[in-house]
Amino acid sequence: EIGYELTKLKELTTKSRNKSFNFLERINLFRIRLASRIAYYSGVRDVMYYLFASLSESFEGNEKSYFLSEVGRRVADEFDTPFRKEMYVFHALLASSQGRSDEQDAWSDAVRVVSEGAQWERLGESRSVVMRVSNNKFFSRVFVFKLKSSIDDVLSEAEACNTLSDVLSCAQAPRPLYAGFVDCKPALVTGYIDGRSLSDIISGGDDSSVVDLIPTLARIHSRFPKGSLKRLDLQSKLESKLDVLKVPSSMARYLIGSLEPLEFSFDQVPWVWNKDAHPENWVIGDDVGVIDCEGSELVPCTFDLANLLDYQEGVSDEVRQSALDRYLKSLCSEGISVDGKSLKKAYFNSVVYRMICFAGAWSDSSRKNMRKRRTGAVLRGLNALLRLEQEFPDYFFEHRREYSLWRSGLNMILRLSYVS
Repeated sequence: EIGYELTKLKELTTKSRNKSFNFLERINLFRIRLASRIAYYSGVRDVMYYLFASLSESFEGNEKSYFLSEVGRRVADEFDTPFRKEMYVFHALLASSQGRSDEQDAWSDAVRVVSEGAQWERLGESRSVVMRVSNNKFFSRVFVFKLKSSIDDVLSEAEACNTLSDVLSCAQAPRPLYAGFVDCKPALVTGYIDGRSLSDIISGGDDSSVVDLIPTLARIHSRFPKGSLKRLDLQSKLESKLDVLKVPSSMARYLIGSLEPLEFSFDQVPWVWNKDAHPENWVIGDDVGVIDCEGSELVPCTFDLANLLDYQEGVSDEVRQSALDRYLKSLCSEGISVDGKSLKKAYFNSVVYRMICFAGAWSDSSRKNMRKRRTGAVLRGLNALLRLEQEFPDYFFEHRREYSLWRSGLNMILRLSYVS
């Protein structure tokens, strides 16, 4: 496959820069260059020769490589040759590697051609539809297509991806390749990040990676610019989720009117860019991948701790405590001081709030695999109330009326999740 050939040639490129070819590799490279030259000057229609010719020139950093790549695209179009799509993708990759001004045009063309007759595979059940090409292994490991509701959302997430790349030195953010339309739908195309999702790793019984990710999360929280971002409207968000969950209006009003102790604790911790750092948005491979940059508002930093530690079953109480402790130390190393008790109090309140949000989001009929996880989320919310009562008895007693309503509301949502 072309993917295998490109991998071998990538190794040759690295060795070329280091001038570390052995004798057989030099012969192999000479054969590639000779075959490419013969093909080019004799008018061969096989685009693979132009691709290899372009690669051989790029080994030496020659501008001619891009010219040969463009010739390969035109040959592919003229004769509708095999590997036409691969030629377009290679041309775009070359434009990116050379930092060319027409990089976006090259990717726009590549996305258009690859989308022709593509078979799509949906990845996960996230709110935004995320897909990759399923009938070509090479393409499936080159880029990911994310459909959005508007072009403004596409551009906003592309900007957030670029900002996150600037912020991170110890992890990898998705690289935007194309922002525009795919099959007439607003879409962001980003580079594929290889690895396993943290969610799958936790489900397999290993929660040890969670604590290791905390410094990265703290770095994002402390360094991602807040700019003109506004705080999340907690009341409106809660109201919309309770409506989706079909909570009776009387109970919904009680819960919305009982936000005060939660809001007070949230104001004792930093409000940060909403990373939505749940385990499905982390990829563990050779590098740590931080995916999904849809956040457009500020939230209490403990929301992301709740997202990471309580999104699913499988994270132990010991790991939760270690994660909270390391988060405090990591924030301190970033120059941000937070009281440990205030952080933990806000964390428990965040779990209560976020578990209701997850239960509401997972009630969507299109998220069949997630619906069965609603019960577990609500139970974790109830457990957070119990831990809050045990570890902060005075605060809990002071707001016993509000917390009694939250407990009743969660139990009602629990019953509703069983029957819907």
